Parts: sequence; structure tokens; C-alpha cells
Amino acid sequence: MIDVQSDTSGHDQGQRSVRWIVGATVIMVAAAMLGTIVLMLVAARNLDHIESLDERALVQRTLDRDLTRMTRELTSATVWDDAVKAFAGPVDDAWADVILANITTSILATT
Repeated sequence: MIDVQSDTSGHDQGQRSVRWIVGATVIMVAAAMLGTIVLMLVAARNLDHIESLDERALVQRTLDRDLTRMTRELTSATVWDDAVKAFAGPVDDAWADVILANITTSILATT
């Protein structure tokens, strides 16, 4: 006669093994998905931080360039105002010597 109890226990053990393998697989897949989501969030945060730094640097360069341009334009306007004052009445020879020397030096430096 066949022992039904030993046959059933082998079947139960096989089902337990399959359940254990399926359970472990589900846990591993869930852990992998969770890890992927965490990595994506960290990467997005780091990318946002890098973009923020780049944008701040761009704004700083733009402000520096505009400030330099405004300074140059204001200096030019001031020099012209001084020139009008210096040549409107009696010519200020000392002022004219300094300005003409600066202009000549500037022109020679660029050539």
C-alpha cells in the first residue's frame, strides 16, 4: 500500500519551496524598484542643484558684464562733460595733456 501521508508532506514541502521562491522574488523586485526610484530622486535633486549653480553663475556673469559696460559708458560721458568744460572757456592745458596722453596710450595699446 502507498503511504498517503508521506506523499502529501512532499507535496506540501514543494509548495512551500515554490512560495518561498516567489516571495523572495517579489521582495527582490520590490527592493530593486524602490532602489531605482530612490536613485532617480537623488539624481533629479543633484541635477536641479547643478542647474541652479549654473544659472546663478550666468546671472553673476551678466551682472558683471553690465556693470563693466555701465562703468565704461559713465566714464566716457564724464570725460566728454569734462572736455566741454575744459574747452568752453580758457583751455585747461594740464587736463588736455592728461586726457590726450591717456587716449594716445589707449590707442597704441590696442594696435
